[in-house]
Amino acid sequence: LPLELIDFDKANTESQNSLLVKACNLWNLEYTTQQIAKEIGVNGSTVTNYLKTGKKIVVDLKDSDVVVK
Repeated sequence: LPLELIDFDKANTESQNSLLVKACNLWNLEYTTQQIAKEIGVNGSTVTNYLKTGKKIVVDLKDSDVVVK
């Protein structure tokens, strides 16, 4: 695939709007995992998985342990 065919601005925007990023942002706003699940339309265990992954890759995720609240 030639790189000139890739819309990098669109890819950046879409990646920043992923459910994982949304979950991490809501966690940083002190939402519980159940509140996040309701907000983004997934179950609580999925949110916990997103937050555990986010803690590994997102620099500004709060340092608290990820637990289901």
